[in-house]
Parts: sequence; structure tokens; C-alpha cells
Amino acid sequence: MGRIPKKRKFDQLLLFAEETMREITIEKEENILVNLAKCCHPLPGESIVGYITTLNSITVHYHKCPNITNKTNKKRIIPVSWKNAVALQPTTVEILARDRIGLVRDIATILSKLRINITNINASEPSKGIALTLITLEVGHITQLNEAQKKLKEINGIWEVKRIKKF
Repeated sequence: MGRIPKKRKFDQLLLFAEETMREITIEKEENILVNLAKCCHPLPGESIVGYITTLNSITVHYHKCPNITNKTNKKRIIPVSWKNAVALQPTTVEILARDRIGLVRDIATILSKLRINITNINASEPSKGIALTLITLEVGHITQLNEAQKKLKEINGIWEVKRIKKF
């Protein structure tokens, strides 16, 4: 596979920015660049706030993100809300389980039944008989993620399923 030409990569970023702007409602603001924070990866349905950056764009954070709660200039924090978003957002889930043959297959089957795409999966055995699996999923709403976590916890041998946020 070849590299994506710079113009095409820029066009993809512009398209993502346009899609993000359609998903977020900002009071009294139009034609402003909106980005989703890479630290907390807010999902549609979660409570969010906007932060006006020094470049006068808005970065949208989960309302309890430490990167927002620790900001000294509270005047830069503005109310924002989700529109009826349908675009998929990436989120990472960590699964701790008893290691066994077919575990990853069972996880993939559940997610497939829920119509959730897996974009990355990394399974390891940090200690004998223990499986640690990190999965990046594309979800459209926090309720979809909650349902996936609930169903994954029902799999034989899975002890813990939690969302990873990069605070």
C-alpha cells in the first residue's frame, strides 16, 4: 500500500472536521473549527463542554476530563451539546479475563452481533492464565458502548470490561 498524498490526507481531515461540526451544537457560534479531545474521546450521549483554544477553535471534552477541570482560565470553557449524531467515534476497551482458547473469537462474535466494528485488537498474557485484551471500537453513542460492555461481561471467564480514557 502506498502513502496517502498530503492533499488527500488534508481533505480527509477537513471532512472529519465538517462531520464533527455537524455533531456538536455551540451556542451563538457558527463557522468555527470544532475538534473532539484526544485525551478523553467524548462519545455522543456523554455530557460535554467546549474549550476555546488559543487558535480560536473549540475542543470538545468529556465534562469531567481532568484536562478541563484543571484549566485555570474558566472563561474559555463554554457549553456545547450533541446534536443527533450518527457518526462513529473510536473508543478503547480493556478486557481482563481467564486466558482460554476461543476468547478473542467470543469477544468478536458479541461485538459483531451488536454491529460494532473493531478497528484494532491487542491480546496479551501478562501472567500465566490471565488474558489482557485492548480493543478499539467504533461506536455511535455511549449507550451502544454500555450495552457492549454489559454483553462482554457475560462471556465465560471475563472478569472486567472497562473503557480506557487517556487522561
